[in-house]
Amino acid sequence: IGLISSEWFLLKRSNMLMLTARLFLLSLIFFGGDIQVDVAAQEIGENSPTNTSASRELSYEVDLRESKRHYIHVTLSAVADSEKTELMMAVWTPGSYLVREYARHLDSLEIVDAEQESLPWRKTRKNRWLVETEPGKRFTVRYRLYCNEPTVRTNFAGHRFAVLNGAPTFLTIPERRQAPHRISIVLPPEWKRTVTALPIADRAHEYVAESFDELVVCPIVAGAIDIYP
Repeated sequence: IGLISSEWFLLKRSNMLMLTARLFLLSLIFFGGDIQVDVAAQEIGENSPTNTSASRELSYEVDLRESKRHYIHVTLSAVADSEKTELMMAVWTPGSYLVREYARHLDSLEIVDAEQESLPWRKTRKNRWLVETEPGKRFTVRYRLYCNEPTVRTNFAGHRFAVLNGAPTFLTIPERRQAPHRISIVLPPEWKRTVTALPIADRAHEYVAESFDELVVCPIVAGAIDIYP
């Protein structure tokens, strides 16, 4: 009995180690190799002017008025914490356990400061961009996405509706993935409805995710659609 119990304990311990290792690898895949997020976030002082909830929030406008051509336009606005701000697009979608190249659909990237002056930036990896920013100052990121892949992990935008997944849609700041992400959706005139599991914000077609993790698990559907009980 003692031998059986020992073997069971070793097997149990081995399974737990394997599970831990798999979760670690998945975190590496999803965040493109970034494993210092929490450490980086803790480096911001408690009394720092950029440490408030409002200043750390990431705000997005998703413009669907070019959906007929399978394009959407995304604008990200945020306050910089430092002189270098890294942007990231996830490479993994929940439920689809392969590395994806969502950034290949992104073009027309433009990054400006509060005065609409261009900020220097460079692409450091296939899903990462490094921007020169001024601490405490707001900057804006604009980009266009091609959306013509009607699958459960990608984006589709057409004449009557659009289905957007979080991972292939939203650039984020890795150090702020636990910060609120606010999304406002601009619809074509003939579209009237947006549907998502994200919490509703103050205005129509506006939502707030508690974190980037919540954002990527809540697809957004918009269009000339009906809802049935």
